[in-house]
Amino acid sequence: MNINLVKKSGQIHTLAAKGEEILEVYQVGDHLQYFLFDPFRRAIKELYPLMTKEAFVRIVNCSGSDDKIFFCCAEKSADETVINIYRGSITEDEEPILLCSFTEVSDYSEKGSRLTAFILSENMVLIQKELPLDEDSGQFIGRIKFDLTLFDAETNEQFDVTEETYINNGFSLIRRIADTKFMIKTGFNCLEDSRIPEASEEAALIEGVYFGDADQFCENLKANSTMHELNILVSTYNDKYIVSPGFSDNYLYYTVVDADKVHSETFFHNISTEEKISFRNDRPLRDDLDVAYVVDGIPYIKINNENSVDFLNLRSADIDINFPDEEFVALLGKLFIMQKLKYNHNHLRFYHFPKLKMVLDEKAEYAGSCCIGDNFYIYI
Repeated sequence: MNINLVKKSGQIHTLAAKGEEILEVYQVGDHLQYFLFDPFRRAIKELYPLMTKEAFVRIVNCSGSDDKIFFCCAEKSADETVINIYRGSITEDEEPILLCSFTEVSDYSEKGSRLTAFILSENMVLIQKELPLDEDSGQFIGRIKFDLTLFDAETNEQFDVTEETYINNGFSLIRRIADTKFMIKTGFNCLEDSRIPEASEEAALIEGVYFGDADQFCENLKANSTMHELNILVSTYNDKYIVSPGFSDNYLYYTVVDADKVHSETFFHNISTEEKISFRNDRPLRDDLDVAYVVDGIPYIKINNENSVDFLNLRSADIDINFPDEEFVALLGKLFIMQKLKYNHNHLRFYHFPKLKMVLDEKAEYAGSCCIGDNFYIYI
């Protein structure tokens, strides 16, 4: 195990391991710059530097392709914007491939508006437009209109998605969790999205967590069929919210919070063994909604106390991980990243599971992290 500290060179947008290298994406104003960092040679190069990459389109890569990158370029005029989504190679051994192109007249700098490109495969892109519904008063009150279009670059076809579950609630998460499977969440809520007002049944969306075959999901989108081929884990509306869905070590997990924010229940579902385990919390949640973690194949619940951070082992029902007088930052594989204020300076502290002895204490601010095998790269 090696912990490597990397000084960032700008505002980090995303970090991702690409084989033995790291894809660094930095935001500079309204644009993005893509760099490939080789940590072994300490070499870095910018990818496709002559192409201006836009930041106003949120790119969500669910393709599972380690050697590809995806980005947006735009041609702007006074009345409209032509948006182009490209696929490139981290080796730059091929010219960028245009996956889809469409014209947009909406202003996505408007409050409540967002444009997302879900990269479902190397050739398939789902465009989700999120716009506030028009009101007579001109005021945005938290209801969102979703417009969904699927582009297939291989067949040069596009499909307007009209299935009601999708267009009424939108997709808040699509994530590839195995070579052939997706984890999907529909709907948004006021705890994780400021566009949704609290205690508003009119603005509430139906939330659901699903998983299933990735190719089948794409075929469903094309055919405008329902999700009946996918496995549904939970569905809520109005009085309950689904927060912090994720996947680790074969476990899907998510937390369901009552609207009063006093009661919550966290669920883990192992997609290989079908094991299901849950934990009910009857005390008010704090601002941190991320409570579900999987450490070395064991489901844990993170508990924030006034003077410590504890992790409850759901197999043994014991608190076997405890960090007194420190704040939790991140879990990267088996590496716990904590922080502590010492002499008016922030210190990052690193503990490796299962011994949990401190392996490094560094005066620094955390900016992001990535791992390649047993090599951990901490951006500061």
